[in-house]
Amino acid sequence: FRNLMMESILNLHQNYDGTYAENLENFYMDSGLINDSYKKLNSEHWQIKCKGISELAEMNVAEAFGALVKMSKSSNKILTIVAINACIKLNGSNGIRHLARHKHSFDLWTQLNILDALKQGNLAHIQGLEYLLTSKNNSVVSLGLKAISTLNLSEKATFVQELIDETTNEEILTEAKTVLNRLIVQNNRSFKYEFQ
Repeated sequence: FRNLMMESILNLHQNYDGTYAENLENFYMDSGLINDSYKKLNSEHWQIKCKGISELAEMNVAEAFGALVKMSKSSNKILTIVAINACIKLNGSNGIRHLARHKHSFDLWTQLNILDALKQGNLAHIQGLEYLLTSKNNSVVSLGLKAISTLNLSEKATFVQELIDETTNEEILTEAKTVLNRLIVQNNRSFKYEFQ
């Protein structure tokens, strides 16, 4: 019964906003369903953990952010993606910034899933993408470049230029120059960065 009730509330919450969504969130808390979601985070099975993470994110449980950041450092790629997406949904800017300290390398599939979460999020609340460009993890820097390019954040061009001036990694340098060119072209400027 609790599982059916949880499923029904999550489905309703996805389709409503405003007062109706807030009422569903309050019911989720008052009924103790939030405890069911937290219990799932302690499961030995990554699929169940993912379900708990998704429930907490859908119901906007901001207090879960710290636990979700820990989950995002998992070696399981799917669990990592679900946790990062939940962090972005719950706390856009901090959900991004914590990635700069991420130790694991993000493959292209993981990066694309994170970019999709960014595109679906509220960009007005997401600040600090340039912070990813300062990471010691090259895959995080690459993610930052892809995010800036995909979201056409021309105001971040100076940070991309700084990266070009400072990096010694050839792959990052090439990607940064490509991103800078794309930003410039999209904003109708005549300057084109020359590859060497």
